[in-house]
Amino acid sequence: MRPTTVLLWIMGTCVFVLLYRTLTVMPSPLPPPPNRWGSHTLPPEYYQYEETSKVNTQDIPTKHQQPQAAPPPILTTPPPPPPTASEVQQQPIKLKKHFAPHLNTCMAELPMWDQKYTNEFHHFSFGRAWALGRDNFEFLKQHVNPTDRLLDFGCGALRLGIWLIDYLDTGNYYGVEYNTEMYQAGIDYELKLHDLEHKKPNMYNNKDGQPGLVRWGVKFDTIVGFAVLIHLEPPLKKTVLHAWSKFIKPTGTIWVSHRLPFDGGREANNKILAKFNLELDGFSQEYKSKFMKTESVWLKLKMKDPSKANSDG
Repeated sequence: MRPTTVLLWIMGTCVFVLLYRTLTVMPSPLPPPPNRWGSHTLPPEYYQYEETSKVNTQDIPTKHQQPQAAPPPILTTPPPPPPTASEVQQQPIKLKKHFAPHLNTCMAELPMWDQKYTNEFHHFSFGRAWALGRDNFEFLKQHVNPTDRLLDFGCGALRLGIWLIDYLDTGNYYGVEYNTEMYQAGIDYELKLHDLEHKKPNMYNNKDGQPGLVRWGVKFDTIVGFAVLIHLEPPLKKTVLHAWSKFIKPTGTIWVSHRLPFDGGREANNKILAKFNLELDGFSQEYKSKFMKTESVWLKLKMKDPSKANSDG
């Protein structure tokens, strides 16, 4: 046999062996990519049912079976009713140690009223943003002088009042609010927060629903009723308008918002307003908000016949 033939036979045998091993022996798999635990291992739940001599494999759910959760307990008695507002105010706030351990040493419990107004819940109780008070002030500032005596009827928690009190001269702001909770938020929180107590605003909580303007015995240069008349029934609207007409100066101005006080057009409203010696002065004025994509609509009322102005009421 020739040497070249032997060499070719040896080389063919080697190639055959390499091809055979390549086709019959599977390569080792690549490690899985890192998981959320930062390693190449499987998550812990895969090892929950590891087969050992102490484990009953019949109790191990398969991949098509999910362990059944325990049924919810049957309530034999109805749950207690939620606490009332007065009860919530009396409940103490217990500070959790893992949230504020350093506070537990000096004040283990705080009465609810300490945080009642600091949560500023009253800022979200009027439908639109608290910043609307600043918008309304910017409009009224164009028509009100600091020396004017102004009545903010339906002042709420002083959303508008905090700006007017600071703008007007001391003692020239008068606020009336029916909602006691909003009234107290303005008195106990907003006035102190903005350091306005020294301006001596005159405040009144008319719990009985009556205007109550006779209590001060003064007449006003300006009366503001933002979003007031739109929430009143016609009989109460007339009661309020009657009170305003008795305590507005003959040359004074009444500003109301949103729309005409009564149904119908301007003529129909002027007929009703004439009963209180009032009338609409000009057309509505719109003021675009600086903070929101909205605008406020204001209507101006004035005395129809200033010579007939009187002080009874």
